[in-house]
Amino acid sequence: MSIFRNHSQLKPRFSIFRSSLHARVAFGVALPVFISLMGLSVVHYWQDLSVLREQASSYAAQLGDVLNNSISHAMVIKDSEHLMTALSDVNRLDIVQQVQIVGVSGKLLAASGTQSDANSVNQLNIGCWECHQYPAGNRPRSVELQEPLDTLRISTTISNHSECSTCHQETSDHLGVLLIDISLEDVKAHTNQTLIRNLAISISSTLLITMGIYWLMHRIVVKRIEDLRIPIATYAAGNHTARILEREGIDDEISQLGDTFNQMADEIDRNAREIEVRTEVRQKAIIDERERIARELHDGLAQVLGYVGTKVMAIRLNLQKENIQEADRQLSQLEDAARSVSLDVREGILGLKMASQVDTNLVAGLDEYIRQFNNLSNVHAQFNKPPDLLVNLLPEEVLHLLRIVQEALTNARKHANASKISVSLDQEQNVIKLAIMDDGRGFDLMNVLELKNGHFGLTTMQERAEEIGADLEFRSKPSGGTRVLVEFDLLRERS
Repeated sequence: MSIFRNHSQLKPRFSIFRSSLHARVAFGVALPVFISLMGLSVVHYWQDLSVLREQASSYAAQLGDVLNNSISHAMVIKDSEHLMTALSDVNRLDIVQQVQIVGVSGKLLAASGTQSDANSVNQLNIGCWECHQYPAGNRPRSVELQEPLDTLRISTTISNHSECSTCHQETSDHLGVLLIDISLEDVKAHTNQTLIRNLAISISSTLLITMGIYWLMHRIVVKRIEDLRIPIATYAAGNHTARILEREGIDDEISQLGDTFNQMADEIDRNAREIEVRTEVRQKAIIDERERIARELHDGLAQVLGYVGTKVMAIRLNLQKENIQEADRQLSQLEDAARSVSLDVREGILGLKMASQVDTNLVAGLDEYIRQFNNLSNVHAQFNKPPDLLVNLLPEEVLHLLRIVQEALTNARKHANASKISVSLDQEQNVIKLAIMDDGRGFDLMNVLELKNGHFGLTTMQERAEEIGADLEFRSKPSGGTRVLVEFDLLRERS
């Protein structure tokens, strides 16, 4: 239980790495790069140090070979003064501590620099044991002495050449060994100074590179994501005008993400405006439908009920006077009125059903309404259209066009006393053309349009056409029938 508790206590400490992209970039990208470059710098430092030590050893060995040649020359000419001069010249080098010549027997033959009180050396002594611990064939030319510290001893074998036979026996291959002690402290000081300077340059370069990488990541990724987050959060908080600023000249994935968000926000706003407009249109359609029903009730049922009351009174008086023939005639008129108002009511019910079932297919809506109209009415309406015509509009636009057709058919049946009606639908390029024609008695168009309240529902039809941005035209003359023309441009901006 305590383990889980400790684990839960640690979570808040590292929450910044899960919630901050800056921290994740700094510790997930910049820090590993810094550690890697620092590691490479340190490895490079130790490699350089090792190379310089090897170069120092090689330099000392070459120095020993040169001095060995000089000694051989001095021995050949038997010039001991020249020998000591060569040893002294080498010993004057800053890094050389002393130069010694040891014979095969271990006797110290010559020395320059730090002098030793002993005239002979022992292989087991410090300074000799470091080389003699190896077999004769595998002894290194250079070793670091245990005492004094930071001293590198270079050993060069003095060979017994043929020209040495005048003084030395030929039984031995070697005459002795040349020992040169070099101070590693001076070499290390010079080397460390150079390497530390290089290491400082490497660390500075590493810091600059790391900061540059972090700045680039911040500039290219982090800051731009932050620029995305703020408008999106503002939009989510309810400010739907928030948009992501576009960067000129940049079209990468982050810019495309911002463009996609802006397009999505614009589409949402457009859909919201369309829904708002549709709601307003539907509300207005509901109000218009209520007004139409009220008008039809007033023009139809109310007047018929008043007409029925008057006729009933007239029939009663005729019956009281035993005027059967006149009473029968008035009953026949009452029957025609009832039949007419019944047809009006059924057409009204059909219109209400049509409004609740309307969709985006104008052709199917017209075909169904005209079929139902023919079933109810004694006047036949013919629907003409191209066989492959398909017109898809907004439901509100389909409803208004159907209402125009309904009003025109009702006027033709009820007021124009038409015997034949034709409804034609066609499309020319982007223009929908709808025509309703009848052979009724027609009317004087100029006189009707001058009336304040209109006539035969012309005003209502005109308002419905204006609601969807359609052009409406009436053509009629007395005894010449009526023609209603509707043109609807699909490319017209819809409000």
